Amino acid sequence: MGSQFFAVVGFLILPSLAWGGFATQFSLTMGEGYSDNIFFSKDKEHDFVTIIIPMVSFLYAPDGQVAPALSLSFSPNGQVFARNSQLSNFGENLVLNGAYSYQYSPRLSFYSSNNLQRVW
Repeated sequence: MGSQFFAVVGFLILPSLAWGGFATQFSLTMGEGYSDNIFFSKDKEHDFVTIIIPMVSFLYAPDGQVAPALSLSFSPNGQVFARNSQLSNFGENLVLNGAYSYQYSPRLSFYSSNNLQRVW
């Protein structure tokens, strides 16, 4: 994450590097699952679980490049239980991903990525 911070600071200090394209992207992933033992105990209890994962991504590509050099994505995860609604949650599991790539020359490029996840 530190390299992404320095890249943003570099763009602010040297504005000529900041010319390029910015984009945002939204995606939604949903899935359905079944568990015959949701509490992982001897007294088995079954339930259907709907998993919802919205994700927002911010992308930056320098002038003249098609592929994004800087990408940041944020996604809170949610679960909806059919029979045990008290277990339903949203936003308790958060994921933040960041990546930065820099092409120094045609034969040498640098890539840095970071993943931050909060799970309750």
